[in-house]
Amino acid sequence: MIKRLSCLILSLLFVLLFAACNGKGDTSTGETSASTGETSASTGESGSQSGEQSTDESGSQSGEQSTDESGSGKQEDTDNYMSIIKDKLFKGGFDISYMNENAYVDYAGKASGIRQWVINEEGSFDQFNATTPVEEENGFYVIKSPKNSKVFKVNTTTGQVYMELNAEVDYGNTPRKAGQSWPHILICQNYSEFETPYLDSAEEVRLSMDFDFVKFEDVMGKSADKGLHACQFQWYVTIQNTNKESPDYGDFFWFGLQFFDNRYTFCPKGLIVDQGKDTATGKAIYTMDMKRVMKLKPVEQGESYSVDYDILPEVKKALEAVKQMEDIDCFKNTNLSDLRIGHTNIGWEMPGTYNGAVMINSFDIRVKNKKQL
Repeated sequence: MIKRLSCLILSLLFVLLFAACNGKGDTSTGETSASTGETSASTGESGSQSGEQSTDESGSQSGEQSTDESGSGKQEDTDNYMSIIKDKLFKGGFDISYMNENAYVDYAGKASGIRQWVINEEGSFDQFNATTPVEEENGFYVIKSPKNSKVFKVNTTTGQVYMELNAEVDYGNTPRKAGQSWPHILICQNYSEFETPYLDSAEEVRLSMDFDFVKFEDVMGKSADKGLHACQFQWYVTIQNTNKESPDYGDFFWFGLQFFDNRYTFCPKGLIVDQGKDTATGKAIYTMDMKRVMKLKPVEQGESYSVDYDILPEVKKALEAVKQMEDIDCFKNTNLSDLRIGHTNIGWEMPGTYNGAVMINSFDIRVKNKKQL
């Protein structure tokens, strides 16, 4: 009875956190990776995920993004794959988490349509917002925080997005301490239970991304503590129970591709609890063995990468692993038929004094449904 009550309390907290993901509150979480003694999974303010995101006046979003001027997001079904990403070209701009005023980016009034995306700048004193000057450069809108800890560029014609995080600005000469939050720059999106299919109906769930790894700078050197300090470029989704008849309704875990972690050549498979800061969700974080995902090609400065991976077999393994965890006692009554993707976020988290930049040329989450007999 006590265990069941604990799970229900966590689920209620989760719903409250999700409200912030729409720019209405203060909830994202931040990092994680293979094993830092105190990592935490990133939720974009994006924060926690919920399978029941409300829709606004334009109506509900249903899946993939069309390339029309509205940027509102219409579903497409190509080659039997359905994309769940909304506003792939970022035409609607972004909300910003953890801000009470001017908490959005609209390209100096040039955005069109609904804001389907959220930016998480958690853990940094140097942030940009709606009042920050916007430059235009080679087809990109360019936004820089006042002290250049963050440079954010978006091309609303091609859908390319550039994210640069210079944590050196935030930390200065003082290394991060245990329990201290850390700088983020993430782009995040939430999905209602009507926007993504149940995973038991899927034959494949493919995460694909083409990116250029532009910069990595280590400012810590030998002073780094691998249990506290890291530089991470990553992609996470939440795997969430959206079955209202289930005792685990609302619960979720993080599933991640850790493309770059300066402590490893390839980030290893990991299963930890999201912790290490005030905004941590307390949920499980499952990260894949990136040697398999990257096909033995490590992520290095100046190189380009193309990834297209079916995560569904690993999600099934992750579900069983999460059920066996001793640190948390949830998801005990959950099956694959209860689960959907509830949220995604991509970007940098730096619980250490490092600088990094990446150009994402394209990305997608595509679901191939099982053929009906």
